[in-house]
Amino acid sequence: AIKIMSPSIRQLIKSARELLQRGDADSCLKVCEEISKENQIQSAVDQQAYVALLITKGMASMQLERWELGIESFQSAALIQPDLPQIWKGLIDCFTASNRENESAECYVKMIELMISKRNYARAKVLLNKALGLVMEKGDDSKERAQKI
Repeated sequence: AIKIMSPSIRQLIKSARELLQRGDADSCLKVCEEISKENQIQSAVDQQAYVALLITKGMASMQLERWELGIESFQSAALIQPDLPQIWKGLIDCFTASNRENESAECYVKMIELMISKRNYARAKVLLNKALGLVMEKGDDSKERAQKI
């Protein structure tokens, strides 16, 4: 049986987002972790809310400079709903902040694909230039990476 998400869980997610908007990333993260522990909200019916929870958790993690938790949250969200640009942007930001730029190449590719599919060619061009700049500054294996992108 699929458990339908109760309004109280949605309200908790909304509260977590409000905490984040007020700059209280620590409390936001605690609420997100509590929601995850207390509720099995990964069913098909709950996917949209679960992705919102993961994105909120990722954003709070970024504000607290907890890059690994941010990466984990955004990667989990990407597995469920890979067509949301903010997920890939969060991953790029976390990888960059944690000096793991080389791992952001796939994220740039995904964001560029999303922008092209939405006919946002100007944004795709900006992302492509950023990705190429990243590849070119990496040195010896830059040609190999440029071919991947």
